[in-house]
Amino acid sequence: MADVTLAAAPRTDIGSRESRRLRREGRIPAVLYGTDVDATQITVDAHDFGHIVAGHAGYNTLITLQLDGEDYLTLPRETQIHPIRLTVEHVDFVKVNPDVKVVVDVPVHLAGESIGVKSGGVLDQVQTSLKVAVSPNSIPDYVEVNVTDLDLGDQCRAEDVKLPSGVELRSDPRQSVVVIMVPRGLKSSGSTEGAEAAE
Repeated sequence: MADVTLAAAPRTDIGSRESRRLRREGRIPAVLYGTDVDATQITVDAHDFGHIVAGHAGYNTLITLQLDGEDYLTLPRETQIHPIRLTVEHVDFVKVNPDVKVVVDVPVHLAGESIGVKSGGVLDQVQTSLKVAVSPNSIPDYVEVNVTDLDLGDQCRAEDVKLPSGVELRSDPRQSVVVIMVPRGLKSSGSTEGAEAAE
């Protein structure tokens, strides 16, 4: 995954009044921190940040913050969203080491058409993302689950999901990701364990 750059500016006033002023000016109050950098109050351009996270990698995009002539490789974390306007109110940027794995949530995309659904079952995607540990430069945009062979009552657990090389599962391996539910009155030709677990 190619990283992108984002200009940041330091800020000294961190009160709520100053934060509101920054937002009116199209800036986002933020903080930069990491294991080898002191927590630093900063601001970034709201439009530029929104454009970055609107990309296919979303909040897993590696962002090189340019601050006072220094570059910091970061991931945006702990983003606060306004509940009504849905605008970004605050962002934590975590400095990462390209040689040290980070834990991120990766979206789960489904592929194929389940034979159980064709037989009248209902597909329930229990988990829309999985927590994984991976090198910052190798964060996948998503992981794919092929549901074609899932019959009535079947399920796919986190441990069943095929992950790219170098990606380690950190979610509970036994948690259900996809379940083919069996409607009332419809007999399952497979195991009912998945449906019962989901219930």
